[in-house]
Amino acid sequence: MPITRVFCLVFVILPAFSGDVIKNGKRHQGRELVFTEELRIGGEDRDETDWARTSTSVSVDSKGRIYVTDPGEGRVVVFDARGNYLKTIGGRGQAPGEFLDLHRYEVQRDDTALVFDRSEGSVARIHRFDTEGKFVSRREYTRIVVEPVMSTVGGKLAALVVSHDPKAGKMFFRHSVLSPELKTLKLLSDESGPAMDRSRLMDGNYWVERIARNLRRAWTRDPVYNFDHKGRLIVSRPTAYEITVWESDLKTKALVFSRDYDRIAYDDAFITAFVEGLVETILADPDLGRIVTPIILSRAVDKAELTPFKPPVAAIIPMDDGHILVVHDVNLATRETRADIFSAAGRYMGQVTMGDFALARTGDGLFLPRMVFSNGAAYTVMTDEEGSHSVVRFRYHWKQ
Repeated sequence: MPITRVFCLVFVILPAFSGDVIKNGKRHQGRELVFTEELRIGGEDRDETDWARTSTSVSVDSKGRIYVTDPGEGRVVVFDARGNYLKTIGGRGQAPGEFLDLHRYEVQRDDTALVFDRSEGSVARIHRFDTEGKFVSRREYTRIVVEPVMSTVGGKLAALVVSHDPKAGKMFFRHSVLSPELKTLKLLSDESGPAMDRSRLMDGNYWVERIARNLRRAWTRDPVYNFDHKGRLIVSRPTAYEITVWESDLKTKALVFSRDYDRIAYDDAFITAFVEGLVETILADPDLGRIVTPIILSRAVDKAELTPFKPPVAAIIPMDDGHILVVHDVNLATRETRADIFSAAGRYMGQVTMGDFALARTGDGLFLPRMVFSNGAAYTVMTDEEGSHSVVRFRYHWKQ
């Protein structure tokens, strides 16, 4: 049932690190990373920039061409480095090169692309495109994969994998690193819960109980991860501000660093905005939207009795020069996002604050990175107070 796409149950399992953890205190002083906008695409009344969903994402090739994933229309819109429209890849459908439930178009280091899509029943599909955006191949897999992040090196994915054991009456929720063929390369979490009771699918109280239970577990056990430009996995430890960088072989730890932090409390405006985000996700699935109403979601959030503080890490964004942005606050009411900046050696450098969800967004009940760094620039999707989305390119520099 698609509700598995919305809430996740996780508990990170990491072996002990034999080296030293780079510990960073609470100091707030540091260098300032300054972003200067140099290109904005969107906001005009034209079809190729009409991106309706917050899950709109961006990827960039070595020539500076910008690929905008538009899940609402099941297409990828391509612009040149100056922001001029070039072409559209795909469209909603079953034909080769078309998508049913488009999530991510990720340009690889060699300028080919891997595309993550889902068919009916949330079954994963991986498409391959050549350097000019021409369709090469598509494979469908029996695994249910939720909101992956994709590496630009080797095509690895990290995502929640959901499976069902009807004999045991359980569902399994495993955050994993996957190959492009969706074979498990590294298990990051292993959690289980009761299977869906199909006799109660039309019972609102059942959904309130189920969603509340999943929310309680997800809020305290959710790993956050991404891949850097070397193909290394960067993952946080739940409930703690601690980041581990794994070498590309996924066996060797390259770095572990942590930071003391002041916990950030939720307020009513945040909870209201969070429920609104869940409603948008639910309504994107017509079948689920007929069952799980906004009232049910609000009741589930109340019943979950979430901890009064936000998780210490919301998203991880690697820069192409080796620095790492750790997003520690996403304010859903004001759209402001804040991140700490660490050097390649794990040392705290400073902070950056950006509006309009420039650094991270919500999706399927998770926080997900939005900004990507490529060719010495930063690219992101920004969402204004009217809900309109624009792709923005920034130049950045350290303020002396």
